[in-house]
Amino acid sequence: EEMRRLREDARAAGERISQQLANMASVQKLLATSQVNLERDREYASRSIDLAIMSLADPAPDGEAGDAGGLAIAMLVKAPNLVALGTFVRYHAHIGFRRFSFFFDDIHDGADAPRCNDGAVAVLRELRDERVAEIVVHRCGRAWWKAAEADSEAAVWGQWGSHIWTEVTARQVVAIEVAIRESLAAGCRWLLHIDVDEALCCDGLQPNSHEDAVGAAVRFFERLPAALDQVTFLNHEAAPETCDVADWFKEVTLFKRNPSVGGDKRHFVAYTNGKSAVRLAAGVVPAGPHRFTSVPPARRLQGIAVSDSCTGDDEQAGSDGDCYPVLLHFVNCGFEEWRRKYKSLGTFGDSFCGKKDIPFKFHLASRDLLQDNRRRGCDTSSNWVPPPPTAGTPSPRRPSTRDAIESAASASSADGQERLAAARALYAQTMVHDCDSPAVRSALEGGELFRTSAVAEVVAYM
Repeated sequence: EEMRRLREDARAAGERISQQLANMASVQKLLATSQVNLERDREYASRSIDLAIMSLADPAPDGEAGDAGGLAIAMLVKAPNLVALGTFVRYHAHIGFRRFSFFFDDIHDGADAPRCNDGAVAVLRELRDERVAEIVVHRCGRAWWKAAEADSEAAVWGQWGSHIWTEVTARQVVAIEVAIRESLAAGCRWLLHIDVDEALCCDGLQPNSHEDAVGAAVRFFERLPAALDQVTFLNHEAAPETCDVADWFKEVTLFKRNPSVGGDKRHFVAYTNGKSAVRLAAGVVPAGPHRFTSVPPARRLQGIAVSDSCTGDDEQAGSDGDCYPVLLHFVNCGFEEWRRKYKSLGTFGDSFCGKKDIPFKFHLASRDLLQDNRRRGCDTSSNWVPPPPTAGTPSPRRPSTRDAIESAASASSADGQERLAAARALYAQTMVHDCDSPAVRSALEGGELFRTSAVAEVVAYM
């Protein structure tokens, strides 16, 4: 009996030791993972690019310039403005981008998303048939995202994969990783990640004719030294002057200057840290929506940030007349576009992938108001989707804001009218209402606001 009891005690002690060893192994694995994450974060931090005005005068001495090769653009998109979508492709193809990869966010299979993207796919098919550019379309339903995990770099999926089902930012990163691989295989040399409400102005803010803009992006990238892997373009933000905007590329010309070059960050409703293009190579991956990085054994990326050296006024241009590329961000241009955007985004958290808090107060306020209106049944009108534009006919316009408001008000309660009025009041915070007011005149004279037709003049006849 004593021997039996001793054997049981020994067995129990052995099990406790085994459990403790297993716990220690788990702790060691956790520590190793934490160390890998720490090293990765340090590496990402060491590769971060501080936005600054950097001269690209004589960037590639002794004939060491890199070949621009094929230029590509990629984005994640959902239910875009169809008129602006067509202008976006035509404009960027005009300045030299040859390949466009559109990843349509159909993650909610069987719900609204696939139908709301059908019109955009039809527009792109028409542009492809016209041979405007090489256009690649991905319909990213749930099965697509599950399949993406198998092909994704471990470093990318390890950081973003757990947020795929809830965070647009995570889906952006994984989609752009796919675009990098596909564009590289297609022979492209550079890839730019921007959205459908953004435009790259390769000759700065100076107005450019339709003819002079041909191939402007190719000329810029050809000037870059072969050792340069990443270029970050400073962004300026649109300041709409009306609620009714059909095609922001043609209609919006007033902008808020980026805080890095004299603007006021308090007036921005979205990001201020620019967007980037990367030289394509094996091992290049996105490090978020705004930058790129590399994973071993690829070499560390070398990058710079550029900004316009002139403001759009001839007398303020550099002595050599050079103007460097900038990004114009046409965010929330038009009341209906703003409402469509936040109805489409739905509910999202107060932080980026549960880490960094979202600093954009207007962004969060728009989410709260539009989703609250929807829960109350005060904003049930469907998104207006115009028919695809056809050659030789004017671009279709969205219904006027007044029509949309009257339609919604007639079908809703007094509370609905009040909530819709609240939406209009919130959206009005993004607008410039009176350019003759002392405050606006002062901002224009001081440079915080400026006008440019750098995009509008090029797309006027598109």
